Amino acid sequence: MTYQEAITRLEAITAQLSSGTTDVDSLVTLLKEANQLTAFCRERLTQVENEVNNMLADTPADTPADSREAQQ
Repeated sequence: MTYQEAITRLEAITAQLSSGTTDVDSLVTLLKEANQLTAFCRERLTQVENEVNNMLADTPADTPADSREAQQ
């Protein structure tokens, strides 16, 4: 499952719960699914954040703009 698929499903669950027509048995099932999807999304966002931070850490501090300033 992708992040976008999880978000789309969470939106569908939210709409279903907001309609007020969900029976008690379905409510429990939907809430469990929403909880799992939320955990998945949090984990995926943490992974992406770590990847971005690692990429930024690997980027040389001397950027082209810094080089131009040093030459002046």
